[in-house]
Amino acid sequence: MSHRRREKADLETALIGTTVLRRLSPGFNEKPNPQQGVAGGLSVCTAVAFPEAFRMPRLYDHIDLRVPSLADATPFYEALLPALGFTRRVDVEGWLQYESNHEPAGAFFGVTESAAHVANENRIAFWADSDVGVDRLAETVAIAGARNIEGPMPYEPGYYAVFFEDPFGNRFEVCHRTAPT
Repeated sequence: MSHRRREKADLETALIGTTVLRRLSPGFNEKPNPQQGVAGGLSVCTAVAFPEAFRMPRLYDHIDLRVPSLADATPFYEALLPALGFTRRVDVEGWLQYESNHEPAGAFFGVTESAAHVANENRIAFWADSDVGVDRLAETVAIAGARNIEGPMPYEPGYYAVFFEDPFGNRFEVCHRTAPT
């Protein structure tokens, strides 16, 4: 087997069981998901039979967020991050950083300054364990100075959420999702 074919086979194996975006071209044997549609020359596909050995024990490690002014962002994130479960403040020069208390190395959320940063349409969503948890976080973000707050509200069956922006337009959501009945 050629080096390139071996790389492709390894990548196919690594992608099995995940949802992936791929350029519209022949290649992997994923099953297209017609409910997701196609946008910008990309298709959403779900591969099947993901081997247990390739599953990640955590879904993410950290978030690095940019804001145009760290000094102006600090009061907002000092209120938001502990309410989301990032309760341990860590001193890192040039960053406002909070970590979760999970061991050995918890997830963390860091905010740093990038004077030219412009918010885009990306949104970071956090999970709450109940609708009441969403309501509590909605109160916290309102007091902290969030902009463009929508909700909290039932978004669809089994999906209760509040949507908001930080003072610079970075988008967030806190949701409680359950399986629809």
